[in-house]
Amino acid sequence: MHQARTRDQKDTHMLLTTRGPSRTLVATALTMLSLLALSTQLAAAETAVEWTVAPADTSGPDGRISLRHEIDPGASTTDHIAITNLGTSTTEYLVQAGDGLLGANGAFDITSAEPTDSASWIAIDGVEDGRVSLAAGETRVLPLTITVPPKATPGDHPAGIVVGVPTATDGVTVTHRIGVRLHLRVAGEVAPQLTVRGVETSFAPSLIPFGPGVLTVRYEVENAGNVRLGAASKVHVTGPLGLTSTTTGNPAVELLPGDRISQQAELTAWPLVMLFGHLDVAATTIGDDSTSLPDAIRVEFDSSAVTWSGVVVLVLLLLLVVVAVRRRR
Repeated sequence: MHQARTRDQKDTHMLLTTRGPSRTLVATALTMLSLLALSTQLAAAETAVEWTVAPADTSGPDGRISLRHEIDPGASTTDHIAITNLGTSTTEYLVQAGDGLLGANGAFDITSAEPTDSASWIAIDGVEDGRVSLAAGETRVLPLTITVPPKATPGDHPAGIVVGVPTATDGVTVTHRIGVRLHLRVAGEVAPQLTVRGVETSFAPSLIPFGPGVLTVRYEVENAGNVRLGAASKVHVTGPLGLTSTTTGNPAVELLPGDRISQQAELTAWPLVMLFGHLDVAATTIGDDSTSLPDAIRVEFDSSAVTWSGVVVLVLLLLLVVVAVRRRR
């Protein structure tokens, strides 16, 4: 074992003493590899697939940010979108209509699943099997025909048209999509309505005796109508006999028909044994919508607000008083 260790040491010493020229070769090789990697990145950047899709007329993009139509049941209308290939090579795009929904972050999205509502009413011309191929720098205008079924329910039916490019990496195919939103309203009687349910409260006392704690109010807002609405909320809390007063709220969030969202508000509140308050939820219009708004909703609530550290202090003070009285007697 000792001899083997000595030979290893000699070999290492030989490598160390003869590494001068090798260091230059290694440095040169590393430089060449870095340049090769950089050139590969630049080449990839030059051939990156980039595209845009926008509302359009027959000649090209017309400056709108979305498609907006109100159509009678049984009627139809036409519109256009324009796709522009901003890349440096010919690219094939997937084009399809999808039902609209709100994602977990509250942003509008277009589902990739099989349409079950208004997306099934959209026919896209100028595509073959849902695909269109564009040369580098080319803009293609695609006509759309929207046909509303005779028995379609009045109100909002959100949808959109997405344009995507699938890419495969390590056997996994990912489709990058961008789209145009369609605000589609079926003419008829609209019924804007919000509901509030599940109002719950909890009080977290401060570790400092008799210090202010945090009152949390949790609630759920649902769009129970047939048109999209914004829902803005405000929470107001007071103590017994109007002692102290605190107000906070949440800005308006978009809710599509049938959507619901869970929200909460946190307020600094004093531990006054009981707190009393109310939650106000008001409907708002979103974007360019023109909708009559329902009345605001008010839900009253109360919550216990006890400081347990303060209770401990009171108990200790009471014991001290009892002990002092007994000693005096």
